[in-house]
Amino acid sequence: MNQTLWSLIFIATATGLIPSTSISATTVYKCANSYSQTPCHQGQAITIDDHRDAAQKQQAEAASQRDAELANTLKKDRLTQERIATKRKATATSKPAQANATKADASRQTPATIITPKRIKPPGHKPVQFVAEVPGTRKPVKAEKKSANAQVGQ
Repeated sequence: MNQTLWSLIFIATATGLIPSTSISATTVYKCANSYSQTPCHQGQAITIDDHRDAAQKQQAEAASQRDAELANTLKKDRLTQERIATKRKATATSKPAQANATKADASRQTPATIITPKRIKPPGHKPVQFVAEVPGTRKPVKAEKKSANAQVGQ
């Protein structure tokens, strides 16, 4: 609880919400799970007194500034790495998978790892209607019908 209170005060001081000179002997009210400067129903008054000297306050400010600079540097590094990864992914997808494969690589590839490019169908192409059949139930076409159809077509 005390650590939470001090961390709230530190954050408020670091962001400039509470001037550091007015922290000494300030009354804060604990209202359930939050803290406020105004009294609340069934709130407990807590007197806050900052016992740090000027050197300790300056060290804390320097540490928070170093942390902010480190966070900014890490953010820039992460964004750079993400850009590089995005470029690599874009170049990898633009080249066919088998263009870079050598004969040695081909011998190690199994049918499951070989990627074939998708065949592009011409516009207006309609797929053949699929009819499921049980194996062995297909009736052979009689020669009479074939010859009759051939004669009608002539």
